[in-house]
Amino acid sequence: MGRNIRRELSPKETEELLQWRQLSPENETLYQETLDPEKVMEKMKAFYATRERVYEKVQRQYPGLKDMKLSNADYEKKDAVLIRKHSFTYSTLTRAAAIIILVFGAGWYFFFNNSNSIKPGGFNAVLLSPDGVSTALNDFTRGFQVGSKGLNIRHNEKGELIYQAANDLQASYDKMYNLNIPRGGEFAIQFPDSTVIWLNSSSKIKYPAHFAKDTVRISVEGEAFIEKPANSNTVLLIFVHAALLQTREARMNIQTYPDDSLSTTSLLEGSAIFRIQDKDGGSGQDITLSPGEQLQVGEDKLSLLPKLNPDAGAWRNHRTTFHNESLPLILRSVSRWYDANIRYMGPVPTGKYNLDLPRDAEISDVLDQLKKQGVHIMIDGRGLVVLN
Repeated sequence: MGRNIRRELSPKETEELLQWRQLSPENETLYQETLDPEKVMEKMKAFYATRERVYEKVQRQYPGLKDMKLSNADYEKKDAVLIRKHSFTYSTLTRAAAIIILVFGAGWYFFFNNSNSIKPGGFNAVLLSPDGVSTALNDFTRGFQVGSKGLNIRHNEKGELIYQAANDLQASYDKMYNLNIPRGGEFAIQFPDSTVIWLNSSSKIKYPAHFAKDTVRISVEGEAFIEKPANSNTVLLIFVHAALLQTREARMNIQTYPDDSLSTTSLLEGSAIFRIQDKDGGSGQDITLSPGEQLQVGEDKLSLLPKLNPDAGAWRNHRTTFHNESLPLILRSVSRWYDANIRYMGPVPTGKYNLDLPRDAEISDVLDQLKKQGVHIMIDGRGLVVLN
């Protein structure tokens, strides 16, 4: 176990450990306890509570050890006698000390350096300027970035942090910023026309350095929740997948991850026109979305659903919510937000599953909900292994 924590196992040994964990629930419980700082601390407290009794037992078995509570001067006088009379004492204590150090060292390692822990994400992004300069945008660097890089920050009425993009009137219209949100991150940016765009994990947005007065052109990959007020007097053109989305006023969620089979646009408020390009690159057809409608676009699929999926945009309300969805779809979302790799040990379960938790829930809460539905997942370092 210790070598596993120190990441000293070979690929073969890692596989053997994984097989051992799968042999019984008891093995998996024991393994997880070694990764749980609270469990480690409980064992350490128990050790402290009993150590005096252990010392007393050792002293009863080896009476000569009682003499070790003498002063330093007495130690100097009797050291030679003690060592000759109880030649086993030094080696025995050395072994005991080594064991104690190993136990306590492992305990503190788990407690302070639990590198295997999987945590929910937070505000995090990387901004790439038109000149190719990369800037980290997160809670750690926030204080250093305020007022520089053309960025300012504010808090909305809910106390949520929003970065405000500057309008560089000297820049040409083709100069674009690239904002990348990594796995385990989320971000929000406000344009000069008051449009606010919330970006989920593993998402990208490209936006102009110079905002035109009448039209703002952006491109989105991943997932974005867009709040476009009517009083902004601008048209927002959103390039997504092989389509163009146009709106003057809207609250909508766009989900277009490369590893998802469908690109989904959910309109909560306002109106939008979805222009789909044909295979030859032509203008294709226009589809007008009304509030409460959802458009799904795939390789060979186009569906306009008159009823909005209630889970659409739930992440914007700080919820992780899925109802009657496939396990791979749910776990892809979990993988992005918790920055955890997913691995299946057997056939992928084909049923439908539910998940409803606060977005800041611990990964153990996620696994517990799925376990109640018959999905058994174990934590393996920074990954999740589906055992079904």
